[in-house]
Amino acid sequence: MSLLRLITFRQQVSTSTSIAYLVIAGGGAGGFNWGAGGGAGEMLEGSYVPVISSAVTLTVGLGGNWGAVGALKNGKNSVFDSITALGGGAGGNETSAGSNGGSGGGASRNINTPGTGSAGGNSGGYATSTSNSTGGGGGAGSPGGNATSGVAGDGGAGKISNITGSSVYYAGGGAGLLWPSSPRQGAGGIGGGGNVSTNGAANTGGGGGASYYPEAAGNGGSGVIILKAPLIYTVTFSGGVTSSLSTSVPGYNIYTITATATNSETVTFS
Repeated sequence: MSLLRLITFRQQVSTSTSIAYLVIAGGGAGGFNWGAGGGAGEMLEGSYVPVISSAVTLTVGLGGNWGAVGALKNGKNSVFDSITALGGGAGGNETSAGSNGGSGGGASRNINTPGTGSAGGNSGGYATSTSNSTGGGGGAGSPGGNATSGVAGDGGAGKISNITGSSVYYAGGGAGLLWPSSPRQGAGGIGGGGNVSTNGAANTGGGGGASYYPEAAGNGGSGVIILKAPLIYTVTFSGGVTSSLSTSVPGYNIYTITATATNSETVTFS
């Protein structure tokens, strides 16, 4: 389930000053049964001029679930007004190709077709059938790693954002697997990607790590929305939102919105 909120921005003076945004979708789950790494959620950054006293919808996407059916393995979209980041694609397995998404899921040994990524992501990596290696999931910053003989594909690296005043990586791809695990398993991509059989990191959009049957693969990490608003704006949330004045970014308030199990919250700019 995703988190839906409305925001209100209340402006103290008339201005067209923009706010900065970071919108990251939920990561895709890793594949199981000779699965591949899950793709990271799409990562979008930019500037936005709010319409004063208008309600704006926010949805923070949850990560995909490896045990779910079909598209529910993919990460969920995150939305800020008209800006939509696409959920990451699930990793492929013995009977399915890597799924398309914000970043694509990696390819399995039987169906060597990785998923493709969107503008704010990358494609998954390829597998190799000769050494039982699968591909890594794509990340926001680079494609998933291709498997080679005896080496599983790493998850693709995420990208750095400085929106909070610190350099932070987000949206790394999940790891591919190798059986047996020597000489090297895949590693999750920097920015929240899961290692083999582990979840993508919460609030990063990281992809889940792959697994062999019958072990559980990793779920995708939930996404996040971060807004950096000049102090001339008063930003009112309907509830459940973490907001703080950043001492490392003078003149701005930094608002971080994370996913929960509810779907009934909102926000406005005035």
